[in-house]
Amino acid sequence: MSGVSMRKHEWMIALLFVAVAAMAADPKREDLLKDPRYVEAAPEYVTVAGDALKDQIKVFSRRNYAVFGFNDPSVTILVPHNDNSIYATFDFSKPAVVDKRGKAVAYEIEHGIYDFGTSTNEIRLQRPGGKPGLEYAKASGTIAVKYPLAVKTTRVKKAKPVENIRFDGPFVIITGDLELPEAATFSKIQPLRAYDAKGRQLERDTWQSTSFEDDKTTHTIAFHGNVAELQIDRVDRWANVNVTYDMPPTPPLAASMAGTAQTMVTETPGAVVKISVQP
Repeated sequence: MSGVSMRKHEWMIALLFVAVAAMAADPKREDLLKDPRYVEAAPEYVTVAGDALKDQIKVFSRRNYAVFGFNDPSVTILVPHNDNSIYATFDFSKPAVVDKRGKAVAYEIEHGIYDFGTSTNEIRLQRPGGKPGLEYAKASGTIAVKYPLAVKTTRVKKAKPVENIRFDGPFVIITGDLELPEAATFSKIQPLRAYDAKGRQLERDTWQSTSFEDDKTTHTIAFHGNVAELQIDRVDRWANVNVTYDMPPTPPLAASMAGTAQTMVTETPGAVVKISVQP
């Protein structure tokens, strides 16, 4: 590499370090305090009985009504409509898909994501290459769900601090091996929340810092406002739910229904669904 190109290369690296340093720079305390921001996304958790969970979960066939992927059949699972469900995990096995003669049908899976509005998750079945229009007689498979029966919220107040959590204006400093919970994908509910002295939930800043010293980890988290209380949610009790299903698809939607939301029907005629729960 020539001297000129070497200097250019070093200059680009230097700029990169400057950019990274700028992104990692601490937010100004004064800016966070003078511009308090509030959110209304506090969870309402419930305690779910394992026996009741068996009756509350539904597995059924559905058709995609969106213009893109219109009429793609899906295997959909419905879980209880409460805030516990945002932490549920879903593991769909690859189903056996057959035609009317029992012959295997070639297909591909498109995995959905948890829908907060309907409390559902699903896999969509497509023709090879992601092409729409897959038709079959039956799909059979399993779904393993890890469901949070109870969520515990720990509250720490600035007036009554604990050893490993310290409040410093808009900052919360957490020292030790405390694992910080992460929000569920696309969820507005933060499992780690801060409140001001009037009980208003503060918006969390995107900045945070992690440092290591003397075998201790220190997390510093920033909020828009003066923090008086911290709340941390953790799943206190889980249930393992095992589902087996064997069911036909629902009839295709009329072309005029493309892009129009459909009423969710949670029972599929001819379906055989078995659900077991191990709390």
